[in-house]
Amino acid sequence: QATQFDLLEQEMDVDIVTTFLDNENFLTIEDTTLTQDTDEFTIVGWVRPDFSEGSQESTIVSKQGSFKVFLTRDSFAQQGGHTVMVPNRTVNLSLYDGTKWFTVSGDTKITEDWYYVAVVVDGSNATLYLDGAVEGKLKLQEKIVSGTCSEKECFTDTKMSVSDKSIVVGAYSEVRMLPNQQGIPTPDYRTFDNFSGLVSSIELYSDAFTDKQISKLYMEDKNYYKKHLMSNS
Repeated sequence: QATQFDLLEQEMDVDIVTTFLDNENFLTIEDTTLTQDTDEFTIVGWVRPDFSEGSQESTIVSKQGSFKVFLTRDSFAQQGGHTVMVPNRTVNLSLYDGTKWFTVSGDTKITEDWYYVAVVVDGSNATLYLDGAVEGKLKLQEKIVSGTCSEKECFTDTKMSVSDKSIVVGAYSEVRMLPNQQGIPTPDYRTFDNFSGLVSSIELYSDAFTDKQISKLYMEDKNYYKKHLMSNS
């Protein structure tokens, strides 16, 4: 079963629609899939980043207290009294198990072209894909308290935390309860780590897809999104 988020702002093709995110706007979608004890799901979509704007961590899609798929930008550091650029344009995945965040980062350098990004979560295991190929893997686990395990270090699997929070495309959003002037708890909304660029065909599936299925989905739309590369080859 698939839930497709219709990003209807600029139609590019009969079946393909794309939304421009300018580092300020974002899309909020009510989530009816990841609201219970979900063991497996898949999120896929196409992105074309604009690294001239956006946050250091540019969020593609996220859910408060559950997950975040994001790109990192080049950073800067001091070296020999000079400021130097540290190349770091990669795709990343973070999952939250209710206690701590787990993060895996890709190795492929991201440019300002179209990329197919996919995340598959299957129980305590997660896989990050870029253009149909595995970019990184993640395992959620916690260390067992000393004395309850015969081994020197023992771990038990954990799972991603789920809630009724919405899924957000183009930013990470938090809703906190803070007291107002009268001391009454009131929702406080804040968004950060905004994405700048184009996003298209973001889809959520309530199944853990295989490597082969992810590759097939990528190949189905590759010729459209990568057509400028195909014409130059």
